[in-house]
Amino acid sequence: MKTVRDACQLQPNALSIKLSDQVEQLDELITAEGNGAAFFEKTHITQGMQDLITEGIARLASASAQAIFHLKQAMGGGKTHLLVGFGLLAKHPDLRKTYCAGMPHASAFSSANIAAFNGRNNPEHFFWGEIANQLGKGGQFKAFWTGGPKAPDEKDWLNLFEGDQPVLVLLDEIPPYFHYLDTQKVGNGTVADIATRAFANLLTAAGKKKNVCVVVSDLAAAYDTGTKLIYRALEDARSELGRQERSITPVDLAANEIYDILRKRLFKSLPDKSEIGDIADAFGRKLEQAAKSKTANRGAEAVADEIAATYPFHPRLKNVIALFKENEQFKQTRGLIELVSRLLRSVWDRPANDVFLIGPQHFDLGISEVRDKLTEISGMRDVIAKDLWDSQQSAHAQIIDLQTGKEAATQIGALLLTASLSTAINAVKGLTREEMVECLVSPLREPSDFLAAFEALEKLAWYVHHTPEGRYYFDRQENLTKLLQSLAKDAPQNQVDELVQRRLRDMFKANRKTVYDDVLPLPLLKDATDRVRRGRVLLVFSPDSKIPPEEVQKFFEGLGQKNNLCVLTGEKTAMASVEKAARQLFAAQKADGRIPKGHPQRDDLERKQQGYEQDFNSTVLNLFDKVLFPRQRATAIKLRCIALIYNNKPNNWDRLH
Repeated sequence: MKTVRDACQLQPNALSIKLSDQVEQLDELITAEGNGAAFFEKTHITQGMQDLITEGIARLASASAQAIFHLKQAMGGGKTHLLVGFGLLAKHPDLRKTYCAGMPHASAFSSANIAAFNGRNNPEHFFWGEIANQLGKGGQFKAFWTGGPKAPDEKDWLNLFEGDQPVLVLLDEIPPYFHYLDTQKVGNGTVADIATRAFANLLTAAGKKKNVCVVVSDLAAAYDTGTKLIYRALEDARSELGRQERSITPVDLAANEIYDILRKRLFKSLPDKSEIGDIADAFGRKLEQAAKSKTANRGAEAVADEIAATYPFHPRLKNVIALFKENEQFKQTRGLIELVSRLLRSVWDRPANDVFLIGPQHFDLGISEVRDKLTEISGMRDVIAKDLWDSQQSAHAQIIDLQTGKEAATQIGALLLTASLSTAINAVKGLTREEMVECLVSPLREPSDFLAAFEALEKLAWYVHHTPEGRYYFDRQENLTKLLQSLAKDAPQNQVDELVQRRLRDMFKANRKTVYDDVLPLPLLKDATDRVRRGRVLLVFSPDSKIPPEEVQKFFEGLGQKNNLCVLTGEKTAMASVEKAARQLFAAQKADGRIPKGHPQRDDLERKQQGYEQDFNSTVLNLFDKVLFPRQRATAIKLRCIALIYNNKPNNWDRLH
């Protein structure tokens, strides 16, 4: 069974694609793409493109009443690419023979007359003058721009379209054009008002000329003013023509066609079906085992059935991408191709050649281009630096992997980060434990490795949060762990000392008082003399490497009432661990007042409070494990030492109290 690096051959630029390399200009590409063969060699025909080509060619062949097509998707969603493809097919009959073979009406006309306008441009003769010029009839529309803008009416457009040759008008990124015109005052309104009327008249004229087709794209969620004007013109055309424009989504990012696009753009060759089948079988067995052990969702092995359609990518990649594809600044298809290029770079540069399916867990945050791209999408630079990757190997995930010798926490971190990139309000973010296992399990890795690493990461991470439904995600807001660490670090020393003394007094208080009556926790010995003189005392003294500690021995020798003294100590010089546990306990108590009942983090706080209580108790019991008591010898009373066994209950030491 081959890894992706052994089984797949990349396109020459697959590891270094940039967003700027993919920006396409409609008006330039239709003339620059030659006969279109090279364009289609790197193009996967999506369902949206197929629909536009089929219905658009029928319209150009005078065989369809559908004249207006509206492409709707966010910036970078494949609209321009689709427009270019349709334009090339409309222009080149030989190209249609190859890519439209068997399609109705593909050979019904020779070459369409094409006008392509890019809304990023602002010609002095406006978009209607540009269309007229490209159709070779600029003189007909000269009167509509010389001396100021005037809107051609429907009859003017029909005269422009006169003739038997099909006419295709492609309008790309129109909202920014209308948005700009709305700032240009003329008379009692703006140039945008005139442009909107010209656009509406274009649409109604196209609907009335049987071989004219208009395709217009807009930018969802961008250029609000321009988009509203476009919709106003479309509404006017609907009312006039009694027909709805055909809306088309160029690329469905939630469907498997995104894998087809990625394979076409990034890979030169892939292994045959039998090899892919072997990989699917191996993943299926692992996922079935995970489902039986209840570490993955029931039926998780069905994921393997999708591998044939998604290879060399993990089937769950599209689910993770769907969580952030609506980010306002994410350029959908273009941005995704660039992002996956960074993912391929991470896989191909890995020290270990061990990846059988590519998933977001393989992002290498040590590569600056990868780190910068994920930061650009999410703004989570601090999250990455503290919890996931640091050049000094000091991020929490790196520390865990260094301790375990397994690359598990860093993969979990990269996966969760990618699932947390959404910047939308009330967005669904993150993954459940079972979903993590489905993404991470592979023929060479066990779910237990990742689950253990996740538990460790959850305890240490400053920016991991979770929903009540159990979805874990990263957020720029610090979590409870960070709050508690800050409270622990800033705790006043005198209050920490008082907490330790109080807890020691409570833990070792005398119940039956058969051996001692009172507890003196960590006292200054010079202040303890009077109390020992008045009654039997248990003195809790900081552990020392020497038993008995030298200070205790001197103190004992100076006592007159030696039989009143009992000492609890130890020989492990790790008193700092008691202070650390006490600071955690102090922080949990302080946080109790900040996180009230009903708060989303309240359950987490209560769990941590219980854990810190147990940590403090076990630390004390592990450290204070020797008791010294007076014993009569032949000539004198001396301190005798015995080891204690607590059975995890400090007041079970009946020999003392």
